Amino acid sequence: AGHSHKSEAGLVRLNLTSPDEVHAATQQLWDGSASNTLEAVLVQRMAPAGVEVLIGVENDPHFGPVLACGPGGVLVELLDDVSLRLAPITAAAAHQLFRETRLARLLAGFRGAPPADSDALARLLAALSVLAAERSDRLVSLDLNPVIVHAQGLSIVDARIEWRGDLP
Repeated sequence: AGHSHKSEAGLVRLNLTSPDEVHAATQQLWDGSASNTLEAVLVQRMAPAGVEVLIGVENDPHFGPVLACGPGGVLVELLDDVSLRLAPITAAAAHQLFRETRLARLLAGFRGAPPADSDALARLLAALSVLAAERSDRLVSLDLNPVIVHAQGLSIVDARIEWRGDLP
């Protein structure tokens, strides 16, 4: 479903530990789909805890692809704390972007949490910015939220990409 707040709409099930639980949750989603216009169900491995990050790209008609990054998940609307860059950027520029938001403190290990892999996040941002710049003729927008950054590595939990025309 293309719902921007899937969890608030009751479209997310977490911590399912058996095939029977997955089947029951899927059946509940399909049974309640009349109001949600559910088209498909995605089952994926439960990502470990970490720092939730928002990464977005909007293809501005005047400036081209604009990259946004900041604290993600449920904190997006609460903190309203994103930094912007024109694509493409380098991994070094991504680290500077983190320092402009509260994300830097979260990645460093806020309130006793272990430090998160900011290098992996910087590499992802740089790679996405290159993709956005190279495909700016077709890319409308890209939204990854949340990306969960772990002590080592990261997990892209939810993604939405909108292309102009046929798939590239």
